[in-house]
Amino acid sequence: MSTPTFPLPAGYYYGPVNGPQQSISGQYQTDKPEWVAGLKLWQQSLGIETTGIWDEVSRCHAQLLQVSKGWQAPPGNGYIYLKEWNEVVQGGWRPEVGKSPQFARFIGDITGVPITGQFGVGGTDLGIPFRLGNGSVMYLFGDTFEGEKPGSAGWRSPVGLRSQTGATAGTSLATGVRWDNAAGGGYAKELTENYHQTKIAVGKGGAYSFSEYSVIPSGAVYVNGKGYMFTSSVHDWNSKNWITNFCFVSTCSDIYGENWSRSDTFWPNNGRADLHQQITVADGRDGYIYAVGSSFSRAIPGMLLMRVEANEASLLDIGSWNEWGFQNNMWSWGPPGHGTPFLSDSCGETSLQKVGDKWVFAYFDPDRYSVVIRVTDEIDHVWSDPVAYVHGGDWLPAYDRGYGYPAGSYAQLYGGYIHPDSTPDSLFLTVSQWNTGAGHPYRAMLFEVSLP
Repeated sequence: MSTPTFPLPAGYYYGPVNGPQQSISGQYQTDKPEWVAGLKLWQQSLGIETTGIWDEVSRCHAQLLQVSKGWQAPPGNGYIYLKEWNEVVQGGWRPEVGKSPQFARFIGDITGVPITGQFGVGGTDLGIPFRLGNGSVMYLFGDTFEGEKPGSAGWRSPVGLRSQTGATAGTSLATGVRWDNAAGGGYAKELTENYHQTKIAVGKGGAYSFSEYSVIPSGAVYVNGKGYMFTSSVHDWNSKNWITNFCFVSTCSDIYGENWSRSDTFWPNNGRADLHQQITVADGRDGYIYAVGSSFSRAIPGMLLMRVEANEASLLDIGSWNEWGFQNNMWSWGPPGHGTPFLSDSCGETSLQKVGDKWVFAYFDPDRYSVVIRVTDEIDHVWSDPVAYVHGGDWLPAYDRGYGYPAGSYAQLYGGYIHPDSTPDSLFLTVSQWNTGAGHPYRAMLFEVSLP
């Protein structure tokens, strides 16, 4: 039998549908049958689904090949050129054992008019799950509207929906979330004060005065039956100088997550690179609450590790928080101002959780266009390299209300919040998706992953 040869013309490659003429995606009627057959052969050789489409699974395998061979700097572009095709089909290249690209299992949408419309929740995002004082789970959502699109009636943020789906009720999240009720009763109310494009004064004596566009939740935790929600005050989504005014703490005295109010505890924005403007929190079950802070701007890299004693007096006193930092040639915990970034990545939304005996950190990585996960045995030790589990893609006309490319990618994704009932073998993530061009979908989705 003759050795198969690369079927595309010189200068052509397998790549995205929205690329130039030389980018063959397998999705146009003008793509010749032999070109599609060549891509299927490449996919078959790797043992992945033979879609005949340059999909996310194909892209990730090509990226792994490019980086492992040193052909491109990480993460690689994932295009399949002559060299990539020959290496797999003729050269027999396969991923090393345990190094294959990872893909989360899509379970389904958890918001949308048909799913959460009874609570006045149509278009919304985020979905940060945390355990309430009564043991059930509340999900915090950001800017929320009654209709499918931002700008429709009923703008409020944050809102909270409750669910006992999971370990609390002895049911499985593997088939989705069943909503029980909303904070506010039949109509999900705004959980804490949101001044919606008005000027406010905050702090004792009105020490700070800002214009607040909206407030966006980033994490919450219950300690001794009382809730603490961390929320970013957004100055202006389009501001070139600063996006946030500050990150503040709201408290809830009931165990149901029903009644929240702003406290006087907040981290003022001290500059574009201030790493206290988006804070995710988790109970370390060792007498401390741990947190990761970031800038809220995806253009500013770096993440800060913090901790505080698990009691109200300490939680609401910024001076009681410790920061993990590198000084005098060593890493150590120290007072505010001591910290240095423990991770240098750029990030969007972040989520920290103690899962079994391991610490798990998930975040949206804008450089990889993916939700990635890192793991460590001890929170102040070395973390694993990031592994992408939920991968970004592009909207296609044929998938106007879909999720992006078939086989493993999700257009305009962000978020990535870990459910408290997760285990290393069955870790559940809520991930958001917003088609900013069409306005919808604007929703939260549920995924399941298995950690290595």
